[in-house]
Amino acid sequence: MFLILLLFFCCSVRVNSNNYTELWSLNEERIVGGVPVEILYYKYQGSLEYWHRHICGVALISNRWVVTAAHCTQAITLPAPLPVFTVRLGTSNVQTEGFLYSVTKIIDHPLFDATIYNYDIALIQLGQDVIFTSTVEPIRLAESNQVLLISS
Repeated sequence: MFLILLLFFCCSVRVNSNNYTELWSLNEERIVGGVPVEILYYKYQGSLEYWHRHICGVALISNRWVVTAAHCTQAITLPAPLPVFTVRLGTSNVQTEGFLYSVTKIIDHPLFDATIYNYDIALIQLGQDVIFTSTVEPIRLAESNQVLLISS
């Protein structure tokens, strides 16, 4: 449940982009209250790129893994070769700067349903370890023994 809430939060934060494909603009209404932010405030936030074009946000959860929405990875006519996907971290600009990482594995939730967006979560393994910097840090996740209070 925490990962679902985390994913919702990560998808509601966006960085500025003057350039994205129409394929993903169909999902723009799913970002509720998103506003442009500076990377210094959300160092875990990154960009999933397809052919070096921003398609979706990601959240860095460890030195090798990011989390995103499954509809972002399944919108491509799969199986797409993994080298066409990259992840950009450490910048507020989704087109330049920051650090670019290759993608070696995409794991969509096995129960993801593209018709109603249930289980809309995917893990992405990066090709090399992320070096944490002043603009790149993983998001803090709840400990396995931590009790989370969910309110409405």
